[in-house]
Amino acid sequence: MPSCVVRPTDALQVSSVLGNLVNGSCPFAVRGGGHSSTKGASNINGGVLIDMRSLNSTTLNANSSLATIGAGQIWGGAYSTLQVKGVTVPGGRNNEIGIAGSVMGGIC
Repeated sequence: MPSCVVRPTDALQVSSVLGNLVNGSCPFAVRGGGHSSTKGASNINGGVLIDMRSLNSTTLNANSSLATIGAGQIWGGAYSTLQVKGVTVPGGRNNEIGIAGSVMGGIC
């Protein structure tokens, strides 16, 4: 179990939390969507868990050529938003999988 869970809502909060944790030499883990086949991969025992799930936005630029996807977004949320605009991204087959973890650790 983590000692505490932090749920930032914007990039400035993420930066602030990370700065404080690193400067204080505090152990931490980061959770994107929170799904992993590896036990404990998105958690920490006795440290701080940074839960990114509040950062779950998906936006497109003006000509729909670039998507910006939040660190806590899941594939289903991104696909739903992009489908309305007639675009998509290559990604996971399971809509409940977090994008950040699957991009960093392998597509599910």
